[in-house]
Amino acid sequence: MQPYSSFSGVSLYHWLGGGIIPVLNDQRGYVGPSNQRTALREAYAFGLACSSIGHIASWTLSLTAAGYPQIFAPEFAASFHPFRVFQNASPLSDIKITSIGEGALWFLQWDLFTGGAALLVWAATLHINAYAAHKKESKLMSTLLKATLVTMLAGPCGAALVLMCERDELVLESLVIEGKKNM
Repeated sequence: MQPYSSFSGVSLYHWLGGGIIPVLNDQRGYVGPSNQRTALREAYAFGLACSSIGHIASWTLSLTAAGYPQIFAPEFAASFHPFRVFQNASPLSDIKITSIGEGALWFLQWDLFTGGAALLVWAATLHINAYAAHKKESKLMSTLLKATLVTMLAGPCGAALVLMCERDELVLESLVIEGKKNM
């Protein structure tokens, strides 16, 4: 669920799929906007899959522990409960850390929250600015709703990837249209 996993997955896919494999197959032709669009779709799908796997596994394990606690040992069922896994303890509260494991959990939860929020704000800003620059309407509320829903399924990095994918699709579509006008 860490933010770097999605982007390192996209980078790895780009390095293997864009650098090594085409060279081995001798597919080094012209890369225009339509070819870039296909390659980006594949890279974003791979990144979204990498981001989704960990997040869906966390939700599945957590919801299973909440719905069927008898499957787990009592101490693990309590540890896997959704409120314990996904609800961050406020650093401003009087709650004290009782163990190193609990401190690590809180640190990782806040790391995911702050890192994911930063990525989402960045991706949403680029998404909205790209739509504004291309004179297309992007409603703030629909963008936020979409980001929230994807965050629930694929995590904050998956939501950032979806927003960036839509932005890149818009930019590449405008390049294709501009290229056809110049021909």
